[in-house]
Amino acid sequence: MRSLSLAALVALALTGGAQATSSISCHDGNGNGVDLGLGNVPGMAIISATVVGEGTTLSMADDQISTSQAFADGESIRIDFTDPNLEGVLARVRLFQADEEIDFVMAGTLELVGVGAYAVTCEGP
Repeated sequence: MRSLSLAALVALALTGGAQATSSISCHDGNGNGVDLGLGNVPGMAIISATVVGEGTTLSMADDQISTSQAFADGESIRIDFTDPNLEGVLARVRLFQADEEIDFVMAGTLELVGVGAYAVTCEGP
């Protein structure tokens, strides 16, 4: 029994952990929007984000924004992005979803502080 457990641990270590992800892309049709990469963990994990509004682009990849809080409850997703030092909110995302039978829709708002607010419709996850 012990050798079977050890073999299972070694096999798991050699294969590495699988990291399942999904993405959501929300835009207003005029080039403003947010693209989110979500990790598959208990709770909500934002692993990537790019926010665009009126020619202003903020990205986690460029360390321009950080997630200060993220919440999902099966009906809505709420995310606040701050500067990397967590000193002020730069963008707010509020998304709401509904599904019935095979139909699924998600839409909401994107606010870029000091830039503008946008009604967005989404694709994904």
